[in-house]
Amino acid sequence: MLNSKVLVAAVLAVTIVSPASAQSAKGGPALSAADRAELEVLNARYSLALGMCNADVWPTLFVEKEGFFASGSRGKMQGQHRLAEMNRSYDCVYVNGAVPDHAPAVLVPYKIAIEATRDGAEGFAYYNGGRYEDVYTKTKAGWRFKSRTVMSNRELAAGHSWKDLDDIQRLAAANGGPYEDLYEPTPHGSRLKSAGVALTMGPNGSATGKAYLKDGSHYDDVYVKASGSWRFQSRILIAPPD
Repeated sequence: MLNSKVLVAAVLAVTIVSPASAQSAKGGPALSAADRAELEVLNARYSLALGMCNADVWPTLFVEKEGFFASGSRGKMQGQHRLAEMNRSYDCVYVNGAVPDHAPAVLVPYKIAIEATRDGAEGFAYYNGGRYEDVYTKTKAGWRFKSRTVMSNRELAAGHSWKDLDDIQRLAAANGGPYEDLYEPTPHGSRLKSAGVALTMGPNGSATGKAYLKDGSHYDDVYVKASGSWRFQSRILIAPPD
């Protein structure tokens, strides 16, 4: 795991790219120097809290209640409790100096591009292997993540964005949800593996997913994007194991 001082220095060293005009292309007023600095620090705090498995701080960097972290494999981790459970799911207990299996991979961005919008700001935080796709909101407590979605280079090459993952989550939630969080056993207790629908994004507007139900059954889903909208290609209910 990265040393905390090195981690903060590395994140603060990135460049935030923002339009210099009085208004952004997305209709929002250009970000001030103070806003850019605060967003840079927010990204640094995110990486530090995640790397230190700080389940008390990390969730507070998201908008309360509506804020979420998302990825294909993790699903949609929405709300402070679920975000804290996700953070705790990383096993930060070191044994003889060895990195545990579930220690988080701290993705330190090398460039952050942010543009003001009418409702706050949106942007990308690039790292080797992909990027975060972010939506920011300015709250009474300062700038926070409204959403942060991890997109791998493979997913980006297939033409997907955070909105594709979110659209599928919304489609699934409206057809059979709510779904159960999926936990898995570890040597140090159970860990939250995924929430909502765990997705595998494919090429040519395709995706597959698993959505778990309270009785132990789950759906095996195949999705397809047609005319700009995601739809079920198939949905099969799998009975719980005996």
